[in-house]
Amino acid sequence: MLEIFSFSVIPDSGSPVTAANVARLKARMTYEQVVEIVGKPFPPGRDDEEQATFCRDGSDTCSWSRCELCNNQLFLTFERGVLVAMRSQGL
Repeated sequence: MLEIFSFSVIPDSGSPVTAANVARLKARMTYEQVVEIVGKPFPPGRDDEEQATFCRDGSDTCSWSRCELCNNQLFLTFERGVLVAMRSQGL
């Protein structure tokens, strides 16, 4: 059981949430442009589609992570579907 847990916290090497991709993000990008670079938000703060709707159409902060149990995360704030702020930890 411990081995399975240890394996599950290894970042997904195929994940688009990388320092290189984060560097490609620019203010004023649309939610859709961001998703093309770093994929869909994960883990969702709410229902996955509800979070995406807020980030696409409203104002919200969405989070991305390389794996379910990782501490390395990306937090992007959107206003009316446009990227206005970002911060990360561990990337």
